[in-house]
Amino acid sequence: MSLRSVLSLFCAAAALSWTLGCARAERTLNARPPAKAPASQPSAVSSKPPVAAVSAKPAKPAKIAATTRASKSAPADGVSKKAAPAQPRPASAEQLRRAVADVLASGPLAKAHVSVLVAPLAGGAPIVSHQAEKPRVPASNAKLLTTTAAALGLGGYRFVTEFAKRGSRVYVWGSGDPLLRGREIDAIAKQLKARGVRRVSEVVVDASHFDKRQLAPGFSAFHEGSYYRPTSSALNIDGNAVVIRISAPKTRRRPRVDVTPPSDYVKVRKRLRYLRTRRRRRRRRARARGKERISIQMRKRGSIMWLEIKGAIRRGARTRTTRRAVYDPALNVGWALRRALKKVGVGVRGIVRRGRRPRGARVLVRKARSLGAILRVTNQASDNLAAETLVRALGVYGEKHQGRRAVDSWKRGLARLHALLRSRLGVDGVALKNGSGLHRSSHVSARALVKLLRAVYQREGLRRALLPTLPIAGKTGTLGHRMRGTAAAGAVRAKTGTLGGALSLSGYAGLGSKRPLVFSVLVNGTGRRAARRQIDRIAVLMARYAKGMPLYDAAEPAPQSNPTTPASKPSAAIRPVGPRPLATHSR
Repeated sequence: MSLRSVLSLFCAAAALSWTLGCARAERTLNARPPAKAPASQPSAVSSKPPVAAVSAKPAKPAKIAATTRASKSAPADGVSKKAAPAQPRPASAEQLRRAVADVLASGPLAKAHVSVLVAPLAGGAPIVSHQAEKPRVPASNAKLLTTTAAALGLGGYRFVTEFAKRGSRVYVWGSGDPLLRGREIDAIAKQLKARGVRRVSEVVVDASHFDKRQLAPGFSAFHEGSYYRPTSSALNIDGNAVVIRISAPKTRRRPRVDVTPPSDYVKVRKRLRYLRTRRRRRRRRARARGKERISIQMRKRGSIMWLEIKGAIRRGARTRTTRRAVYDPALNVGWALRRALKKVGVGVRGIVRRGRRPRGARVLVRKARSLGAILRVTNQASDNLAAETLVRALGVYGEKHQGRRAVDSWKRGLARLHALLRSRLGVDGVALKNGSGLHRSSHVSARALVKLLRAVYQREGLRRALLPTLPIAGKTGTLGHRMRGTAAAGAVRAKTGTLGGALSLSGYAGLGSKRPLVFSVLVNGTGRRAARRQIDRIAVLMARYAKGMPLYDAAEPAPQSNPTTPASKPSAAIRPVGPRPLATHSR
């Protein structure tokens, strides 16, 4: 095809496009309604009535357009605007009671042992009461009782760690600070060097503020070495646990083991190997023979703790991470200080040993922790070590034995805990075996927890000390990943609890709203995730009631009675939560 033919086709196409555009514009102009002719002015030439320039058929769009413009403008001629949609009515107490009953009658909660009490925070008759007097295993809801008793009985207590020197020895003395970290020990080593410490013959740790018992009552029933049942002492560091990472890089001849934080107290004996591989001739692909099996055994030899790790792992397998509690926290603190002193250039000889700080020792560094910081970690992170330390502090800080070492700090601390709750708040029906709730023989009723929470809120001192420590749904603590995107997010402050076969949630709903609630939900006999989602659904219902909203809307449908139907699955507003291991972890 020649250039002239191409140009001719291009010009013809442009002309056709221009013609079609003109035709479309003409149709658009013809469709517009004509301007309305003035009806009151007769023609000056003829006495006949004026004749419309266009037929009557196109006049209909003009009327419709005029009506539309009139409806959009302000009603000057008395025509009223469209009525606004009616506001939904707030849910009633009876509706909330029935909705909670529907949740309890469905899913795993229908076969579990459940206690529920929901009541107005200001007082009055309960809205929901289901077996509220029955004693249940509270799991970590026991920490509500522990922190309340600590706020009542430990007003002047300070969690102190002191570093003193006499001669060439450095002494470490503590009163139970559970939040001491390795990075703080590094900073203290620099301060000791700045105060003239150049040579150290040995490091002596003094943990005599508490008795020698290091494992809380009931902890021995759980797996030895598990991080959630840590040992407790007057000297603690890094939660009294270490993180073990086992990796199998393809470029190394043997698997790798890393311990964090690095400690001279924890020694590793590694007996790991890679699984043997066989190659297929056709596919040229290696396959591991056998199964991956790794075991970790803990042994104590003198002042050192040994981790014996043995087994077989596939080359290139994903990194495995686990945590283990240390045997002796006080010695762990001493070895951490010894390592930090050597790191800053202080000459250290000898090993770490236990002993007593002499009276003539000069205190060089003093690290103090407030009670509020311990309370916050206990409830926000559900820290078992912090909870047990509070109980032991109650045991050594009584009025009759102030400043003296308790014979059995746990036994005396639990006795004082029950006495404080009974005498100061009138809370009865409490039987705790330890302070963290990691005990299957601890029992408390939902009514006792509601009475405790109401008393805490009504007393200004307790409210200021304890209310900020509770997790907030969808935002902080152990509730940070639960109930996001629902009415409960930011409106529910509560303490969670998870133990093998036990779930709990107790706290407040709708603080600052017109109808705030106090509640407690204790579930025994199931630890399934579906049961936890049902507890979250109850919390959402309470939050909507407290805010004056209807109980259900499109985003949060009503719970179904039959959990096997597709409609009964949790909605997107109540998201399934991936909890921590339910077997023994108290949260």
